[in-house]
Amino acid sequence: MINTGICSADNVNVDIVGQFSGDIFNVFVAGNYAYLGQGQDLVIIDTSDVTAISELGRVTSMSEIYGIDISGNYAYIANGDAGITVIDISNPASPTILGSYDTDGFARDIAISGNYAYVADVSSLLIVDISVPSSPTLVGTYDTIGFANGVTISGDHVYVADDVKGVFDGSYGLVILDISNPSSPGLVGTYDLVYAYNSAVSDNYAYVADDSGLSILDISVPSSPAPVGRYSGAGDSNGVAVSGNYVYVADASGVFVVDVTDPSAPVYMGSYDGAYVYNVAVSGNYAYAASDNGLLVFTLTDPSSPGVSPGNSADNATPDGEADQQPVILETGDKSVYVNELLTFRVSATDEDGDVIMYSASDLPEGAIFDATTGIFSWTPETEGNYIVTFTAESNGLTASETITIDVSSSGGVTPDSPGSQISDISGEDISSSSITLTWTNSPDVVLVELSRNDIFIANVSGSVYEDNDLDSDTSYTYSLLPHLSDGSKGVVESIDLSTSSSFDSDTTGGERSSSSSGTMSSSSGGGGGAGSAEDFENVVLKDAATVYLMMDSNATYEFIEQYNPIQAVSFYSLKNSGEVTSTIEVLYNRSKFASSDVEGLVYKYVNIWVGKSGFATEGNIKDPMVQFRVNNSWIEETGVNPASIRLQRYDGTAWEVLPTVFKANTTSYVIFEAQTPGFSPFAITADATLDSVNTDTKLQSADPDVLSDPVLNKSGDYGQAQPERSNFWAPVIVVLIIGLLAAGYMYLKKK
Repeated sequence: MINTGICSADNVNVDIVGQFSGDIFNVFVAGNYAYLGQGQDLVIIDTSDVTAISELGRVTSMSEIYGIDISGNYAYIANGDAGITVIDISNPASPTILGSYDTDGFARDIAISGNYAYVADVSSLLIVDISVPSSPTLVGTYDTIGFANGVTISGDHVYVADDVKGVFDGSYGLVILDISNPSSPGLVGTYDLVYAYNSAVSDNYAYVADDSGLSILDISVPSSPAPVGRYSGAGDSNGVAVSGNYVYVADASGVFVVDVTDPSAPVYMGSYDGAYVYNVAVSGNYAYAASDNGLLVFTLTDPSSPGVSPGNSADNATPDGEADQQPVILETGDKSVYVNELLTFRVSATDEDGDVIMYSASDLPEGAIFDATTGIFSWTPETEGNYIVTFTAESNGLTASETITIDVSSSGGVTPDSPGSQISDISGEDISSSSITLTWTNSPDVVLVELSRNDIFIANVSGSVYEDNDLDSDTSYTYSLLPHLSDGSKGVVESIDLSTSSSFDSDTTGGERSSSSSGTMSSSSGGGGGAGSAEDFENVVLKDAATVYLMMDSNATYEFIEQYNPIQAVSFYSLKNSGEVTSTIEVLYNRSKFASSDVEGLVYKYVNIWVGKSGFATEGNIKDPMVQFRVNNSWIEETGVNPASIRLQRYDGTAWEVLPTVFKANTTSYVIFEAQTPGFSPFAITADATLDSVNTDTKLQSADPDVLSDPVLNKSGDYGQAQPERSNFWAPVIVVLIIGLLAAGYMYLKKK
């Protein structure tokens, strides 16, 4: 069912023509396919008929997908805290993970040029050699000072959207680097008067999605980018795309379109208002919006002539009135294969006008199969030799071709006559209620093992040991091991079924997780890293996440019952219909990497709390945020602290602040507290400290589970005040004395 939303139209009609359901965070369009980031899944859909979009295939990656680029038969994804992942898409119905590179930060966006991937990794730009897609290697870096969110390539220059919110060192908004030598990128120019989230480049202009709409910069002299125009939107803009004279901008309200025929005076054309749009892509006559309401496909039409693009007659002219363009075939390149080994790849092309592309092949080898619609080639050769094949892409009578050579060798690989096995002696060791250690033996030609659990990819392992943690107790799992060989081929998959042991009784308290906003909530937990955060992997004890469907003008509560999570609940008042929003708790071993100073007092636990994606938790979306937490009685006894001195502290970007904290309840195992917070970021639960309370002027600050633009806080804006902790001198003294007496009595009775 198509979500119509609200389509505004001053100069054009914005017509929604297709939709693919789900929470879609990113989209990349190539030829007749769209590649979507849906949580941890890369989803490939057929867009040859946008009115009847269908899913072709999907693959689950290690973490949430934030950026996508396509080159040839490979999809390169910015995989958050898992770095970058390379996926073989030669068969869209069965994409497979081929390789990965774990960055030090948080891979937020990615762009491909030649044999290199350029990665916005929050703290810096990384340049990765992908000439061998199964083994990406780092070749260059550049510290952008701020938080690198988006990356765009044009010629020998890369443009990094470098959001400066929450950074206090005068960092840049848009950074322009020379990448003529990828191993040594050099600074060319900067523009620091915008909070840049993403950018697009066309001719001599950079179009920047910033904190208040669209900024247009003249980059004809890259060393001195200069502002020439802007268009103010409804708030933070998330993504931007350019097609001809039109610029499409994604923001929290939807997508708005402006005409930049004169970049100094952009003209509003129309908008779609009905979803939170994370990103937008344009291909031909269609725009593809990745939103919390799914992938939305829309087109612009002239109100006076429905179905006709503005400024055009009803023929096959482009939106700019130009002649129809021929398709551009993406380089497939020569191929090598062994006798009796399956070779499959996809021929792909793009069309600027959005015309349907059909494929053909000449001089196909005997037994080869080629699909004219999908462009997929499949062949198991029986005879060695060199085979020359020409592939042609055709759209609207115009064509483009590529001729390749397929080299078939008589030796090597795994054949039906000698199946072989490269992995042996698989076993499970050190099995507990929550972890299994896998061990196996590799043959000498194995360079990498692709490991899956229950048909879901979990890791690429270069050795022969893998510890799988955060499993459910008393549960059976099927592990599959696919070897990648030194000659570039894949070996025989080996599998084993293993089960965790039964767990010991938990002393957790609380009941089922629920949502006072809608009555529906989903939740998950795991260890290490934490999706959507750039916290150091080694510092994360566990991650606990819950999802609530947020409705306008209603209370929302996220409840957590993970045994080792001290945070029991996060609550606030929802001001908008925001749909499903996730809250993530990261329990840490030590102080968060985003806090530059030690907290005062005796520390019980360090935690990070994030709500929603970047820029969600602002006064426009929520108010009155609260955190409920618990402290184990055994810790109180061991340390001898006074329960009345326990406080929740929050790092505000420059220093720790104590939050107004009140006693809620006392159970057999825990003392429960509640604290009022001005925002979500790193926290610490402490006791026995003399601390400065939160200032009455503290403002509601942007939550950022992705650590994309503001991992610590954003102090700008006219936000609601938090309640002061010290509004009266004697009242808190009396409360502390009463709590102290109650606690002392409780300890006395317990010892008896």
